[in-house]
Amino acid sequence: MIRKFVFSFMVMMLVCASFMLVAFVAPAAADVEVYFRVMPPVNESEYPETGELYTLWAGNVTIPKEVNITCTSGWQYHLYINDADHYIQDKINASTGEVVASKDRGTGKWNKTVGATSVLAALHNASELGNFTYVVLDTWWIDMGFFVAAIGGPEMDWTYRIYNHEYALMPSVGSDSCFLGYNTTDTLTTLSPPQTQILWERGGYPLKVTTNKEEVDVGEEFTATVWYYPGDLGELVEWEPLGEAKLNVTGETIETFTSDDNGNVTIFMESNGTFELLASKRQYGGTYYVPSDNRTKVNVSGGIGATWWTQTTKDNFSAGTCNQVNVSVSPGDVLLECGGPVTGDYVLDGGTATLGGEHFYNNFTLINGATLNVPLGEILRVHANYIEVDSTSSINADGKGWSGGAGGAGDGNDGKGNLGGCGCFGVHNSTYGGGGGGAGHGGDGEYGIYSQCDANAEGGYEGNAYGKGNLKGDDTFYMGSGGGGGAGNGTDAGGAGGYGGGVVVLEGMSLENEPTIVINGQITAEGCSGTNGEGCGCGGGGGGSGGTILIKGKNISIANGALSAKGGDGGNGATGGCVPACGGGGGGGGAGGGCIKVFFESMPYSSGHNVAGGFGGAGEYGCPSCAGNPGPGKNTDAWYNYTAKGETYSPILPFWSSGNFTSAAHDTNYSADFGKIYWCAAEPSNTSVKLQIATNNTWDFKGPDGTSSTYYETSGTEIWAGHDGDCHIKYKAFLSTTDEGKTPTVSKVGITYKEESAFPEVPAISPLGFLLALLSLFGLAAITMRKMFK
Repeated sequence: MIRKFVFSFMVMMLVCASFMLVAFVAPAAADVEVYFRVMPPVNESEYPETGELYTLWAGNVTIPKEVNITCTSGWQYHLYINDADHYIQDKINASTGEVVASKDRGTGKWNKTVGATSVLAALHNASELGNFTYVVLDTWWIDMGFFVAAIGGPEMDWTYRIYNHEYALMPSVGSDSCFLGYNTTDTLTTLSPPQTQILWERGGYPLKVTTNKEEVDVGEEFTATVWYYPGDLGELVEWEPLGEAKLNVTGETIETFTSDDNGNVTIFMESNGTFELLASKRQYGGTYYVPSDNRTKVNVSGGIGATWWTQTTKDNFSAGTCNQVNVSVSPGDVLLECGGPVTGDYVLDGGTATLGGEHFYNNFTLINGATLNVPLGEILRVHANYIEVDSTSSINADGKGWSGGAGGAGDGNDGKGNLGGCGCFGVHNSTYGGGGGGAGHGGDGEYGIYSQCDANAEGGYEGNAYGKGNLKGDDTFYMGSGGGGGAGNGTDAGGAGGYGGGVVVLEGMSLENEPTIVINGQITAEGCSGTNGEGCGCGGGGGGSGGTILIKGKNISIANGALSAKGGDGGNGATGGCVPACGGGGGGGGAGGGCIKVFFESMPYSSGHNVAGGFGGAGEYGCPSCAGNPGPGKNTDAWYNYTAKGETYSPILPFWSSGNFTSAAHDTNYSADFGKIYWCAAEPSNTSVKLQIATNNTWDFKGPDGTSSTYYETSGTEIWAGHDGDCHIKYKAFLSTTDEGKTPTVSKVGITYKEESAFPEVPAISPLGFLLALLSLFGLAAITMRKMFK
């Protein structure tokens, strides 16, 4: 008995030990797989105006644990994790295979089991799967890492993002140093698993689509929400809903809808199938969006056993009758027509006020020392019959554009916005930092300058020019971009980049021959200067570029020197007084000037307006060669004369406050029982949509209670039974707004019906009722037979 117990105990201990061994042996890491997208511009030269991207390739990629990368220099690099869990980059002679140099990037968070699963390695595998090329520069190697200059075409400014279920991070490291598959707390450089996507694109806010249902019946409504991720370099933020986005729902055909202020679209489908949802939005004022992927799907099945009449295309709606509504928009929408009257005035008589957004007024006047400030990050766009800024008043949008990059103790951060200035690339084992790059807009920004103490502390690169002048009638407008941050001294931060200028748009609506826009005061949209480096030897920040001033009208009068959209100056580098033998930090680069655009039929000569680039910051403490370069203004101050070009001015007018659309009649081909009415509409704040129905009995439009005083105000409402039995049906949509700059948009209308039954309905009967009826029948038969044989 004791032997059996001892034997059993030993067996049990061996089993437990084996389990413990299994528990403590690290399992082999699974391959890192991720969805991969590459989205270049449809047209690189037109991208600043359109913001349009297309999908070069998308698909699932397994990231290799080690990879060989070939650069344009002809050198090859082997990227891998060695046996000591160090990240190694070997430089190889491609002809001989000889390792000529090696960079040990250290250890601490990598291991050989997972491997060197970098974003760059994923790009390499994706290029082989998608049969596209990419270009990698090793100009900065070994200290600076690799730079992806081109993917599938010409060189451009590429950025990448990593997604997980919460964020769409733009890491603050090169693609060769950003790994996937590792748990991490360093959320500036990568995200913890499960990482779901890598996106390479031009530099915009990515979109995504979510739905409240994944499975619906035919005719069952579901809500799709469009979101955008507003985080820039190294920022973890929440996704936010996006209004006025376009949502394509693709099955056998493509239907397009518009999101409301909360990013929502309520949709119904009248046929079975799997439908893909994809969101997009054009750039506005220099804010760019990256279309969502098409992996959000809704499955539609079953149904209500009815026939559908739907209208969703331009041809469908064009067959109807319009009253102050527009149905000419492709691929098919009903919205209020422009041309309504305005009666409200905006008068600022002295004092200071703040105003942003788009507005319609009868008169817009600033008088007696009034100052109107534009909010940070907003665009002021005013449409009015008469606009005046008197000689004592002003509109100020200085520094109200994209933010500058923060200075860093090491590297400075890039400025935000379209082609902002680059942050200086740090101190690199020395004590003094270079200046940040100036931002570009109407003209290029300029380089920040390296530190006198260390040639490796390169100045930040300049932002290039973007946008077009108005010589060819281009009236687009952009906020100015932020300057790059200066590098620090290893402890203290460099100067911050300046904010870009904002946007002021004034558009006259009157076509009178007398001046309807009179600007005698000041309108400014200047970029801010970068701040000086403060700590010993820190670089100055780059200047922010000028914004946009756009004025359009038939007859305009502008005083000389009234308009300014100049670029900001670069910040000064700090002195190197802590080490007198060495010079100070580099000055920040001056920013490019912004754009001033004036369109008119008649205007007296006006000059002296300022779109100059900013001055470069000074290099301090015996370092005159460390001064940042000035930023130029290029082709940014020119008038567009409609009359001289044989054209006339056509103003943008407000929406009518109300309008209606009556559909063409639909023939059901039989006496019908009508079911429900559905519609898909975007209703921004202060707008509404409601419908009525008429049939051929009277052709009187009625609401759900059968009277003309009520309306169908909720999609999916039962149609009044009094219409049943008729063959022809039509609907009338009523659109309204209390904000002249907003309109509701109807994208789809659907009505269900069945053929009216030729027989009266037989009421349902319970089993017990059926039995009693049967017994009664037998009883009646028995009585009849007794009478017959009596």
